Amino acid sequence: MLDAVKKWQWYLALLCLAIFLILLETATYSLGTACPHSQAPSQQEQANNPSENPCTFRESLIGRLIVWTGNSVDADQSPLAAAAACVLAAITFGLAIFTGLLWRSPSNLVASAEKTAREQLTHARDVERAYLNGGGGITVQPGGNLFRIEVSNYGKTPAELTWYCVEFATLAQVRASLLPVHQTDRHWDPIAPGTASKLLNTRSIPVHAQVVYGAFWYRDIWREREHKSRFILTILPNNTLSNVTGVDRGYTEWD
Repeated sequence: MLDAVKKWQWYLALLCLAIFLILLETATYSLGTACPHSQAPSQQEQANNPSENPCTFRESLIGRLIVWTGNSVDADQSPLAAAAACVLAAITFGLAIFTGLLWRSPSNLVASAEKTAREQLTHARDVERAYLNGGGGITVQPGGNLFRIEVSNYGKTPAELTWYCVEFATLAQVRASLLPVHQTDRHWDPIAPGTASKLLNTRSIPVHAQVVYGAFWYRDIWREREHKSRFILTILPNNTLSNVTGVDRGYTEWD
């Protein structure tokens, strides 16, 4: 609302300035001062016509504008008539400005409505889209423990899993820098909304591994772009925990 008021006040200021200039122009010719828009009469012309005003309202810029619009202006027009013509010109000028504003208003309303619709659609998609998260637990077995690669969908619509990546490292390695993830394992799988845990695969855990990290790539029902969700977990003898500290926040980023 404040922006609209600021925009209109500039138009009103321009209109007031135009009216002031019109009144100033008219006052100059009504008082019979020297005419800046025509040549001064010669001494012979002044001698032949001593009573003639050397500068008439018709010769002014406003008078010429009135004549250009199809109205008539007398050379000996009185100050009162000149003022009336001035007011008429100001009203015409104001109507022209407001007509232009009215012509622009529908297009502005359409643009505003389109912007609002886009914002509402984006918000609705963010609320209704799929949100995939992953990780997994430990399967204990005599030959070596396995990491269960699991995925969940906490969104309101289905997700289409496309790729995943699982890597093992020591705590010192992940604390040193943000280790990259790549689309190493192709896996297409529709993940229904509300899925708490879906097993995708298992991976043998290296002996010296202290953490497991990785990422899942997926698309939502709008399929406009591919989303990514990363994870990092501490490896315990019989379980995993999401309590890894001192690492880059990029290990748990998602979009």
